[in-house]
Amino acid sequence: MTVTHFSNLSLYFARDNNNYKIKGLRAQNFSLQNKFLNSNSISGKNWKARVPSSGNHNLSLTIEGDYHQSAAQNVLKEVAFNNEELEFKIYLDNNVISGKFLISDYEISAKFDQFVEFEITLISSSQVTYTQL
Repeated sequence: MTVTHFSNLSLYFARDNNNYKIKGLRAQNFSLQNKFLNSNSISGKNWKARVPSSGNHNLSLTIEGDYHQSAAQNVLKEVAFNNEELEFKIYLDNNVISGKFLISDYEISAKFDQFVEFEITLISSSQVTYTQL
């Protein structure tokens, strides 16, 4: 996989019966963590067996892009300030990742003589689905 697979990402979400989208984003970090519980038995000769449906599973995704003042950005800021859960659909590499996420980081920055950019880190707060298009 190359960096181009992580470009042209789109973020879709809804709030208060309004739909929002932010397109042309880039994924900086994609981290899927599956922490499985161990199950040991006498017949396993002390080898640890992983239990697939157990443990903690979460997805962390850091996304960046050009910042444009918009209703969508206002919703993201409000959700981040209020530490609220929000349902997202993330289109990445011809796949859709959907589920409820919390915004752990939201940053707007600018360097001298450059465009204003924003960066957001989403952390799953419930089950996430992954669908190939």
